[in-house]
Amino acid sequence: MGIDRRTFMEYLAGSLFFEKTLWQRQTPESVVADFTLRDLEDKSVTFSTFKGKVILLDFWATWCEPCIAEIPQLNFLYRTHRDRGLEVVGVALESGSVADIRRNVAKHNINYRVLIGDDGVANRYKVFGFPTTYLIDRSWRIHKKYIGLQPNKRTERAASLDADIQALLLTIR
Repeated sequence: MGIDRRTFMEYLAGSLFFEKTLWQRQTPESVVADFTLRDLEDKSVTFSTFKGKVILLDFWATWCEPCIAEIPQLNFLYRTHRDRGLEVVGVALESGSVADIRRNVAKHNINYRVLIGDDGVANRYKVFGFPTTYLIDRSWRIHKKYIGLQPNKRTERAASLDADIQALLLTIR
């Protein structure tokens, strides 16, 4: 008997990633993989167009409670730092139709760009649980990868993420 990807992802989110948030510092060799996806207006968006900015790349799902819980923080970070060069890009995976994703974006007042993901980009970025968030520096290198969101560590994670973003925004373009 097989298990589908969504059931497996829910299992991982419910067991491993709710229990422990993994913060993984990537090596400087971790260069970002480019991709092209559609946005909610069905326009093609190539990720490398954001090169030169500090990027928070968030892989999420509409049914993922920790993903939904972190949206206000992502909105805050984008609103606070976008004028200094931060770009927040959400990639919706395993989330139903474009209409379903649009409804969720409106419901949760997401103020940053949302793209429609696919298995190719999920595999390239090794997304095994939700949310999976990458912080990417101006040199197009992965600075840090966050997996999951532990409810009692939200404040600590938000402070760490904000501090990392501020430090990266100070780097010269």
